[in-house]
Amino acid sequence: MDVKDMEQENSSNFDLPLEEIIAYNDLPTIRNETEETIAAIKEDGYDLNEFYGIRHMFACYNFNNLEKLAIELFNKFGSDLDLEDPVEEIDEDTNKPIYCFNAFTEHKLDVEEIMAEAEQIVALCNACAVMYDGWGSNVDDGEEELNDEQ
Repeated sequence: MDVKDMEQENSSNFDLPLEEIIAYNDLPTIRNETEETIAAIKEDGYDLNEFYGIRHMFACYNFNNLEKLAIELFNKFGSDLDLEDPVEEIDEDTNKPIYCFNAFTEHKLDVEEIMAEAEQIVALCNACAVMYDGWGSNVDDGEEELNDEQ
């Protein structure tokens, strides 16, 4: 399904109340999961001072909101964030179409560095009514993904 098809089908979607999206995008929870994920990576012996690819994940029932977020992310981060094309999936909990995309960057696995970026991203997600679905990283050249998905 291409972007035009997603836009046309968007009218059949439903929107979550903004309060639910903001509650889902809870920064203290994201920080806690980030700390746990990075501690587990360190415990597995990975060098936290190396740069790793970070994948931020987004989801929304309203394609237009997701598209708005992509534009806002590009305006805020430019080429520092690589955006994937959106995909349509079926949410197993609601049995409704949900639109998703990922954005990629590189960081050392440092809680403060990742959280500084996540805080900016979550603010944009809240403004666009999009769920921030956590971050992940392939620490072993793509063999194993460790992540902090909510």
